[in-house]
Amino acid sequence: MDQADIGFSAFYAWPSSFKVVDFPASHMRSSVTMVTPQPKLLPGWMVPLAPFSSTMWGAVGACLVGSTYILYNLQRFVDKYLGNSQDKVNPFSKMDYTALRTYAMLVNQAPTFSWNSNVPRHVPARHFVAWFQFLGEVISDTYNAGLASVLSSPRYEPPIETIEDLANRDVIWAGNHVAWIWSIEEDDNPNLQTITENFRCLTNEQMNEIGQRSGDLAFGIERLQGGHFTTEPHINGGTVKHRRIMRGTLYWSHLYILLRKGSPYMRHFRTLVSRRLILKSYPRIKKEAIH
Repeated sequence: MDQADIGFSAFYAWPSSFKVVDFPASHMRSSVTMVTPQPKLLPGWMVPLAPFSSTMWGAVGACLVGSTYILYNLQRFVDKYLGNSQDKVNPFSKMDYTALRTYAMLVNQAPTFSWNSNVPRHVPARHFVAWFQFLGEVISDTYNAGLASVLSSPRYEPPIETIEDLANRDVIWAGNHVAWIWSIEEDDNPNLQTITENFRCLTNEQMNEIGQRSGDLAFGIERLQGGHFTTEPHINGGTVKHRRIMRGTLYWSHLYILLRKGSPYMRHFRTLVSRRLILKSYPRIKKEAIH
């Protein structure tokens, strides 16, 4: 049985609701974001790896392997076509020695043997080693600078900022009603499907208790216009201490006031809402017209 003619709340344009109520003109835009766990401090064993990104480490490894392969084959080539069978000095004729010496040059350790400029087969290797030592110096100095930065300030895990981060990190989040996922539960986006599966419906008391004890659980929160947020009982000083607001948006929609299906007040109420929006924006319109 109907208990009211008009309903005011944070109602989105859900198809299931439209079957029993009507939506007049929208009066506000709202979006849903999350209060996500704060980034954790990286473990100590990752400090030596922190100066370079994974891409940079891959480039360094490729440079090391490629230089070892080139130097070894270059030495074999010049031994064959420029070598002297009586000359027993072969600095890079063995793969294991070549790999060790290439790694040593990468950490600024120059070769300990002396090059004989009178032997033609030593000349190409000398040029290649000189250029690789220069490259190793650049890589080593860049790493030392990055390591100094890492040691002077703590390093944390990447923050959770977007929908992709929520899905990839498999973040468990909670709300006090299943309405938090009504707008995304039927979406075919794989990231939104993962986020929907990670939703937990808990009471405010449960979320407050878990939030006070651990920062691993994320909470849904509504972002309003003007940079304001809704307040929930479980969003308090104890729970936000371990969390931060996600920069991105999970989803958004216009907010509607609900009327009975086929209500005779629909046209009049829509006019009233539109008039309010015009009067609210009138000072801004007038100011823009003056300028």
